[in-house]
Amino acid sequence: MALLSASPIPAVQRREVESNVSNARALRTASQALRAQAGVLRPEAAERRALSRPDTSLSSVRLPAEVPSGCNGVATAEAPSMESQVTTRSRRPKWAEEALVSSLQFTMARESETFDGAFRLVHDQYVWRDYMAPDESGRRINLRHALPSTRVFVGRDGRHVVGTVSLFKDSVLGLPMDDLYKPELEALRAQGRQLAEASHLATDPHNRILGIAVLLRMFRMMVFYAVRFTELDDLCLVVAPRHAAFYESYIECEIIGEEKFYETVGVRAIPMRLDLHRVRGFIEDAGCGRAGGHEVRSFLYDPVALSGIAFQLRRDHGRSSLTSDQFAHFFEGSTTLQKATPEQRRFVRSLHRDPAEALVDHQPALAATEVDHRPTYDYEPMAASMVGR
Repeated sequence: MALLSASPIPAVQRREVESNVSNARALRTASQALRAQAGVLRPEAAERRALSRPDTSLSSVRLPAEVPSGCNGVATAEAPSMESQVTTRSRRPKWAEEALVSSLQFTMARESETFDGAFRLVHDQYVWRDYMAPDESGRRINLRHALPSTRVFVGRDGRHVVGTVSLFKDSVLGLPMDDLYKPELEALRAQGRQLAEASHLATDPHNRILGIAVLLRMFRMMVFYAVRFTELDDLCLVVAPRHAAFYESYIECEIIGEEKFYETVGVRAIPMRLDLHRVRGFIEDAGCGRAGGHEVRSFLYDPVALSGIAFQLRRDHGRSSLTSDQFAHFFEGSTTLQKATPEQRRFVRSLHRDPAEALVDHQPALAATEVDHRPTYDYEPMAASMVGR
């Protein structure tokens, strides 16, 4: 075993070392006193606080302050005064600052260029994460995008799409997550609940610093649309397990099934739903000043913000689904249409000819066989890209 040198230290050098050690101890004692006076946590206490926070993979999300615990769970630090709590809560988290997204516009897609940007953003993110092989079109499109009830919400920086999420209402085509969680959805349908699914969510990795800000604003617009412009009861979604805590704590969704592995895309998934009747209550409470101190809820259902969103949605609502020309542009010759069953192809094509023909000719035939022909290729997990990772 190697030994340290035991040679004696000269007296002058030894006195200098002892003096430096003494000075360092005095500085450390003074620093600790100042930190205690200012109420700064010791490193080990700060570490305990960090470990007590839920792992949401969102370092920019500020959680409510906690009082550190001592032995047997007894608080060892004095609780902050009401004045300090008000001061702390008055500082809005960075993602809530409108200046951060002042150059962005949040809206429903209407123009072909915006639809194209949304479909390409999802495609690129799915390819990057190995959820799919590259498609020759460079787009990720779901057959349900052809439905008149589908809405595509986007965040744009000028003409560039930096975030997108699609809302699919339940139909004879079912929902994408039926492929993996049909029993869970059927249980909700049996109660007479009207369902929709949030899917195709992605954010631009080049604007990662804006990821959570873009996500929450798109989600706010989509949820407000669902509660004010539809008669939906539940907004369903599938998330990666590591993001379930975020959607439970901040969006206030609930888990409705077990974690499963989806072989086609190679990821584990958890099904969740947002009860839109609860959301309607949140909106009413926020309008009366009863947000309850929930930071994200106060942001999502802020009455001033929702008033502006309502005006925009009323203006754009009637022009926010694919036109017949857009359907032909995005679907004809696409792999999405090629993978559909003959009944599905006839059905979606009929929607973009004569609406009466869609109701009289093809829809009953599809409805009668939907159990056997529900698509199995387009399950869309709410990917990690939704939180800007």
